[in-house]
Amino acid sequence: MSLLDELDLDPDHARRLAAELLRSGEVRTPPPPSLIDGPGLHRFRTAATAAIAASLRRGERAGERACELAESSYSSISAYEFSDAGLAARLGRL
Repeated sequence: MSLLDELDLDPDHARRLAAELLRSGEVRTPPPPSLIDGPGLHRFRTAATAAIAASLRRGERAGERACELAESSYSSISAYEFSDAGLAARLGRL
């Protein structure tokens, strides 16, 4: 028997993991810090501001994706439970 012949899933544990994933995706990044200003720092501030903005955008996209994956996980868990209950009911009728 291979590992793919049997599915052993703990729906409660899977739901807890999905909830944790959802919470992690909902964490919002604080606004970027104020950068010092002074002579000769214009190019540095421009580059640092662009880097911070890009990092914040990537963080937001990662959070959105985590929320999508959590919702998909919830749907998959529900489908698994529905299929399992249906199979159990059919087997009980034999």
